[in-house]
Amino acid sequence: MVGSVQMLSSSCAEMFTKAASGVNTKNICAIKDDQNYFNNVISVLREPLQTFSRDLMKEDSSPAVDKVDNFEVSTRSKLLSFVQTLLEANKLNDLAQIQESIEDILQYTREVIDFCNCLAKKPSLGINTAQLRKLPFLLLEDAVETLPTSLVQIIWRYGASTWLETLLCKNGSTLFHQGSRYCLIRMCNKLLKNLSVSAQDGAAQFAGEISMILASVFPLSERSAVNVLGAFHVDAKYQVE
Repeated sequence: MVGSVQMLSSSCAEMFTKAASGVNTKNICAIKDDQNYFNNVISVLREPLQTFSRDLMKEDSSPAVDKVDNFEVSTRSKLLSFVQTLLEANKLNDLAQIQESIEDILQYTREVIDFCNCLAKKPSLGINTAQLRKLPFLLLEDAVETLPTSLVQIIWRYGASTWLETLLCKNGSTLFHQGSRYCLIRMCNKLLKNLSVSAQDGAAQFAGEISMILASVFPLSERSAVNVLGAFHVDAKYQVE
């Protein structure tokens, strides 16, 4: 099945790239009026994300923190429903459904990224964005933890690797804060651990791509990259004569 998925990745490269490219929000972000800004942001979203977004911004008596929690639960649950469909199609070797599900995951995740990014740039909207800024990383982590490596590689190649470098972790990004950093490191460590025991073709190359991403978005002084505790192997078998 891995070979079939790799062939699918090559034959559907253009569709996957388009699905992951999102919409141009540059003009939307230039809008000064808050209400017009928000209406324009959600107008480009597909359902059910558009409904989730309206519920988040609805003016009622519900506490703001509850709305943010509900938005996170709703968006992550929808992503997992796409993942479930993809897993079932993968089990049946239904390449057409696999393609459609991958496109859904790429497009949906990108829309969530764009929406969270737009909200983070508008603190005047009155939404506490700390939790929302971490949400795109949580969606990627959900996909990594539930999909086989062969499918994760496709999502990483056409979506995650580009998003991490150009949208999520670039200098000045409003989405890359402490919580997001921990989530990214945890997700990448999980992937690298799985790849270290994988006999799959291209596993070493994929591990290298992940390491390159980490090296490009974190400084050399990043705490997770140094031996803070000074722990070393002291077993005799590791000692050099």
